This record gives sequence, C-alpha cells and structure tokens, in this order.
Amino acid sequence: MTPAGCDDYLADPDAHPGHLETCDACRKAAAGLNAASIEAKRDVVPPSLPLAPWEGARQRSWSTAIAVALAVALVGGLAFIVIGVSPLEGFLAAVASGLPGDGAEKVIGAIPDLLAGASRRAHILIFAAFVVVNVIFVALLRRRTRGYDVRPR
Repeated sequence: MTPAGCDDYLADPDAHPGHLETCDACRKAAAGLNAASIEAKRDVVPPSLPLAPWEGARQRSWSTAIAVALAVALVGGLAFIVIGVSPLEGFLAAVASGLPGDGAEKVIGAIPDLLAGASRRAHILIFAAFVVVNVIFVALLRRRTRGYDVRPR
C-alpha cells in the first residue's frame, strides 16, 4: 500500500496517521505548528495568579459568630459570679471602663479588692483559664498555613 500524499494528509490528518513517519516535510511543518501553539498559550495564560484573601478561607456562618459571642458572655458572667459581683454590675462596669472619665479608674481600682476577697477556687480557675487561653494561642500560631497565606515552593 502506498503512503498517502501530502494533500490527502492535510485534508484529513486522522485518516492518515502514518504519513508523518514517512514524509519529512510534513513532520517538520507539524513540529513547527506544535511549538508555535505552545508559545502562544504561554503568552496568553499567566503561569499562576495570586490568591485572593477569601479564596483560602472557609465561609463563616452567622450562627457560629453568635454562638461564640454568647459563649464569651456566659463565661464572663460566670467569672463575675465566681468573684462575687453580679454579672449585670460587672458588665456595666466593663462598659463604663471604656468610656472617658473616672469609670475606668474605679473599675481598675476595684479589681485588686475583688481578687483579694475571692476564694482560692476562683484564683485557681483564673490561672487555669489563663493557661488554656495561652495553649490555644500557641496552637493557632503553630498551625499549618492555608489559603492566601501559603507561599509557593
């Protein structure tokens, strides 16, 4: 069987796959086309784009944010009860401490008196909470990076 001519190959390359093995001119032309198409693709598509800040983060739901806020308020209220202050007074004092004036000075001055009158159990709970919070901070600082803070290798 004779090999297909160049015109037949150019008309339908899939019908004559063996033509490139026998024809040097068509083989060189096909290699040049492949190299040109690869270079054209490199010019159009950038190698990689930087990630946007939200691409690596999972979506946070409002229910999680509300649950965390309620948990913090509950722990704060329990802490006020443990040290012998009503939660309402404690929260109001905390809000007043953020306002300009002598409210902050009164709250800061009352803390040593409150701690001096607190039980040994309250001191142990405060110390344990301090240790737990710092362990969580260390764990968060040592976690693997992901999302936008990952650097390419």
